[in-house]
Amino acid sequence: VGTAPRVGRTEALSVPAVQRGRNLLCSIATLPLVQLGPDRQPVRNPLFEQIDPDVPNIVTLSQTVEDLVFEGIAWWKVLAFGSDNFPMSAVRLDPGSVSVDPPAGRSPSPLPAGEDPRHGSVWVDGKEVSGRLIRRFDSPNPAVLKVGGRAIKRALLLDQAARMYADDPRALDYFTPNEAADSLEDDEIGEFLGEWKVARKQRSTAYVPAAVEYHTVDSPTPHDLQLVELQKQASLEIANAFGVDPEDLGISTTSRSYQNAVDRRRDRINDVLAP
Repeated sequence: VGTAPRVGRTEALSVPAVQRGRNLLCSIATLPLVQLGPDRQPVRNPLFEQIDPDVPNIVTLSQTVEDLVFEGIAWWKVLAFGSDNFPMSAVRLDPGSVSVDPPAGRSPSPLPAGEDPRHGSVWVDGKEVSGRLIRRFDSPNPAVLKVGGRAIKRALLLDQAARMYADDPRALDYFTPNEAADSLEDDEIGEFLGEWKVARKQRSTAYVPAAVEYHTVDSPTPHDLQLVELQKQASLEIANAFGVDPEDLGISTTSRSYQNAVDRRRDRINDVLAP
């Protein structure tokens, strides 16, 4: 069994089920973030009051959760430290810009072993940054873009197929000249096709003149291809990859036992948002 194909984040978010799953998980950023002391009482923390000086906390936290969901890892860079050597402000980094490996062509370590243990570093956009300034967060769950790539790719392909049938449907029938009759002129053909279209809308059948022969095309319809059912299955797999209730993505499930709104909220906290 091969590994699941990886998809880009922008590409994945173009799938409504993925965007809905992302928004559900990132909604935890709307909750207050506080620090508790040894007595379980809130303790003032300047970092949690305003993480990034230029960005609202809800945006920074939701982007951090999104990184954890899609990439399985998130990074912050510390902007300032307090007198207690604890970060006072930080900025979220794009996971794609951070690497723990030095860029190609960098001069080797001055030590014979090829590694310099005196200080840890990471590279942000190819520039070395002290590990002291970097905070790394790891998700307890696999990255959705990796484990859910197959379902997301399938959803994208099904959406393209549905769009093709909606925007440019294949012809279901066509006409050819009857060799035993006089051929129609171009303006007569246009007029005839217009009348045929109107007649087919008004009734299930229409009259075919003797000058042409009618042919049908046996091509699968969206119903024959079961596009709706396949899209539903892809959305169900995406819901499983996110770990959210399929009904939260608009997928009706008939096997659910009785459960009220309070139970559903509790399950979402315990099973979805807690990790």
